[in-house]
Amino acid sequence: MGKCTIALLSALLCSLLSVVALAQTKSPTQAELTAASSNAVDWLHPNHDYSGQRFVDIGEINRSNVARLSPVCVFQDDDTRPFQTNPIVHRGVMYITTAYSTIAVDAATCRVRWRHDWKPKAQANWPQQRGVAIKEGKLVRRERPSRCRRSYMKTLLS
Repeated sequence: MGKCTIALLSALLCSLLSVVALAQTKSPTQAELTAASSNAVDWLHPNHDYSGQRFVDIGEINRSNVARLSPVCVFQDDDTRPFQTNPIVHRGVMYITTAYSTIAVDAATCRVRWRHDWKPKAQANWPQQRGVAIKEGKLVRRERPSRCRRSYMKTLLS
């Protein structure tokens, strides 16, 4: 085997091991979800935490500097229907749901990491959705209510 082949195989092995390590992190855990009220970085529940306070005590933002805040980035989607749910944020990724899409967006740059679009078989008069849930390396979304309950699950690898 030549030096190039060995270097290529080594790089491939390292990247595979990093993917396996990420898949095994299984985050957020139930303990992290339970302690979400003390987490000022992630937004792990639709209402921030199990108590539903929708509040994070961020000491860096106060009356004297709030007027100087400005958007870091803006994410716009072509879907004109109401979003209906709050996003979930975990480790710098914001998970947004629309009536027929689940979108993972880098929260710092608004770059789309991945997107899953679901196409309904028939026209829905008032398409509804309930957002996503995240736990132990999985992101779960239940599609529109129907007699046959369908779920979409994505393993988080980044």
